[in-house]
Amino acid sequence: MPDEAKKSEGARAEKLDNKTYLKELERLHVELVRLQEWAVKSGAKVCELAPEKRIPC
Repeated sequence: MPDEAKKSEGARAEKLDNKTYLKELERLHVELVRLQEWAVKSGAKVCELAPEKRIPC
């Protein structure tokens, strides 16, 4: 494992305030809709890769 990955492994991102979070969420939603529209129009196939999200039981 590279040194950079080891350093960032336990690091957490800064917590966003609610207004910033909602603004970023809206921006990302618009990007997702654009991607979906492009994929439908062009007939492209899209593969989404996302990091594992750990949810406590």
